[in-house]
Amino acid sequence: MEKAEILEVVKNHIVDTLDDIDEDSIDPDKSMKDLGANSLDIVEIVSCSMRELKV
Repeated sequence: MEKAEILEVVKNHIVDTLDDIDEDSIDPDKSMKDLGANSLDIVEIVSCSMRELKV
């Protein structure tokens, strides 16, 4: 799996979890906290991404 494909999965889960975020506004160089995610949001994004990526 390519880095771009992994990033796409994570972006999709960020958009699903955070209310006011669209995929085009996500900068991969910024942290999820910078996007407005709290600790519970981050756990959800990471766990859903890992599940989808089968990691």
